[in-house]
Amino acid sequence: MLQAIKEEIDAVAPELEMVRQSADDLIRMCGEADKPEVEKNMDELQSNWDALNNAYKNANDALTESADLARQFQEGLDRMNDYIDVAEDQLDNMQPVGSDPETVKQQLDELRVSARLHEVKINYLHGNYMLQWK
Repeated sequence: MLQAIKEEIDAVAPELEMVRQSADDLIRMCGEADKPEVEKNMDELQSNWDALNNAYKNANDALTESADLARQFQEGLDRMNDYIDVAEDQLDNMQPVGSDPETVKQQLDELRVSARLHEVKINYLHGNYMLQWK
């Protein structure tokens, strides 16, 4: 959609140049009393043209930034889903919970280590994502 708007803006540029040339001709042909009015109108036209181009640029920049953030989010989500798949496989392949306290403690320690590694990654990704929005 923005590309179509840019094409329309670019299509108007030659017409704007023709208006400028006509205004220059008009200024040369009209009396001194009318020159300020023509110049004022041309200044207003130029100001509106600049505002339009700036609005397009800002919208394009915002869209590009949003697309980058969406891509980063999707990459993070993909990594999270990969982790979940690995964690599910680990849980499926674990030995049954031990009956003696030492075995249970060892199994819990192994789970905690694995969970902490992924928690650090998740917090890092979340922190980077949140920084993008500030």
